[in-house]
Amino acid sequence: MKRLVVIWLMLCTFDIYASESLTGVWSGYYRCSNTPIRLDLVLDHQDAQLQGLFMFYLSSGDTPSGAYTLSGQIDEDAGTLVLEPGEWQKRPIGFTAVGLSGQHEGNQITGTISFNQCGNFQVTKDLERTEGLLAQSQRSKQLWKEAPNALADAENEAHRCIAIAKWASRLKAEYPDLDLKHTPLNQIFSKAGPLFSDADFKPVWGKSFAEYSKDERKRIYYDILDPCLKRRDLSGYFEGYDHIVTRPFIMERGEFSHSEVVLRAHITSQQRQWLHDHSSDLKQLPANEAGYASWEEIRAASDEQLADLWPSERDEFEQSLNNALVRLAPEVLNGRITRAVAEATDFAAISRLRKLLEENKLLFDSVTHDQLVQHRNIIARRQEQLLGSEVSSDLEALSGISPDLEGLAQSTEWFRAFQSKYRGLDGASISQAKQKFRLQRRFLLKSTESQLIQNVQEVDNVGRLDQLVATYIGLPRDRSESTLGTVWSSIDQRRQQLLSKQQKAALNSTYCERFRGHEKATDEPSDRDVCVALATTIDQMNAGYKELGRKCRAREFGNNPILATQCMSLCVASQGRCNLSFKMTHFENLDCAAAQEGQPGWICDYYVKFSGSDALMEEVLSIIAPNGGLGQGRFIDAQDHWIHVH
Repeated sequence: MKRLVVIWLMLCTFDIYASESLTGVWSGYYRCSNTPIRLDLVLDHQDAQLQGLFMFYLSSGDTPSGAYTLSGQIDEDAGTLVLEPGEWQKRPIGFTAVGLSGQHEGNQITGTISFNQCGNFQVTKDLERTEGLLAQSQRSKQLWKEAPNALADAENEAHRCIAIAKWASRLKAEYPDLDLKHTPLNQIFSKAGPLFSDADFKPVWGKSFAEYSKDERKRIYYDILDPCLKRRDLSGYFEGYDHIVTRPFIMERGEFSHSEVVLRAHITSQQRQWLHDHSSDLKQLPANEAGYASWEEIRAASDEQLADLWPSERDEFEQSLNNALVRLAPEVLNGRITRAVAEATDFAAISRLRKLLEENKLLFDSVTHDQLVQHRNIIARRQEQLLGSEVSSDLEALSGISPDLEGLAQSTEWFRAFQSKYRGLDGASISQAKQKFRLQRRFLLKSTESQLIQNVQEVDNVGRLDQLVATYIGLPRDRSESTLGTVWSSIDQRRQQLLSKQQKAALNSTYCERFRGHEKATDEPSDRDVCVALATTIDQMNAGYKELGRKCRAREFGNNPILATQCMSLCVASQGRCNLSFKMTHFENLDCAAAQEGQPGWICDYYVKFSGSDALMEEVLSIIAPNGGLGQGRFIDAQDHWIHVH
């Protein structure tokens, strides 16, 4: 078997004489499963990057048993290198590509194989083989340089082969990332069609591919192509190209056959003619709406019309499109902005002017920075003019608001409508309107403070309290408004009272009412009296937790470390809900006796159970029933209800 042609092709760019260079052939051995295996490393060292081949020999002789690519880096100061395995060039059954890490010192590299069944490796630079391969690669480079591009100018078979290789190599030049060895052939064929178009084929072969007869194509294959592919010294030039250069000459039907390639060549010629014609048209388009419309039509059609051409041809046409757009954009954009500004006469036009920027992004991106700034300033000035007119109209409604609660409600509603109307907009007129509103609002809040507090005290449930807040002082900045400090304190206090009342009523009705009718003839508290008094204590705790939870969820703890700590305890105990409540589930009044002389009320023993969070149950029990449910407390008659003193 012949040695891998890839070896000397890699050496085309080698500089084996560079100081401390790893470029070249390194020979030695490595161990796997305690067995020494002969090894050749072919490396290309450029900057700190390494590319190469890992070739191993399982028997004597010069033909490697297996080979795969390597890539990695070297720390040139420390001399350490790491190489990772790439693609197999020749793979024996049962073998895995492995990487390596090592140390470079002079003409030797030592290190370890990165595989658990393998051990160390050691290689020495083989200068004789490196120089021999380099000389071979230099001869190939010189031959490539000297060979003509046209077959008619070739003086010998080697020149003819290289002329064909140069012709085929445009595929790789146009698609540098295309892996000819591993990419499916149908994907390669879809890209290789332009090779057989007149512009690419005729200068090399002397006439159009379609003009060759069947017999002529056979003679080309047997007399030229096949011998070139079989030459050991030149076959590397055709690696991956063999199917591309041979199938259209020997196959009449099928994928990438003569008939298909002739059709592709015809389509490519038509597309090149389209490209030529429209490249000329782009240079002549007038700088107006009609010219821009034509440009858009050409651009929209270009993807389909140029689909089979080389990437470089498509890129060149794309550049022609961009050049034409840069020439058209200033005049077209100027006309559109001038018309849009002239037609912008109402508030809705502000939105249309904003969309103008989005709808003409391509044009805006194609003008100079100074032109872009100028256009944006024109639009911004017109928007501010329209905003100023609209805002002035809205401010007239604000000026007629009376300094009472009705006016305060109107002020709240006005600002909500203002925010909704001008959402996403900014400008001096909006900022000035907000400033004027805040000054008036502060005056309104001060004027209605006593009325607000009175209304708060008259509210009889939490829902109506929330509605009152939303109606009069429900704006985002109202909570931090210093003028409302007394009002908010009144609201918070009233909320606590209403919550306590609601929770008390709920708990009494669900549990303590079962003891109705157990009244005693003496002044001693009845079972229901003791139960309700205890329930009231629990209600107060629940109300406290509820208000604390509200503050925690609203993040009102701010810079208050005590509140922050309380919030953390509450939210953790309630598994993130930040809301706790306790409910009496069992009550027994065991006995009551009058308090000692000089002390009011009755001392009662009772047994009680609760439902609630285990995390805070101890706190409740410590107040109500510290002895595992058994508790004792003083109960004082407050005429219409009994009070639990704890």
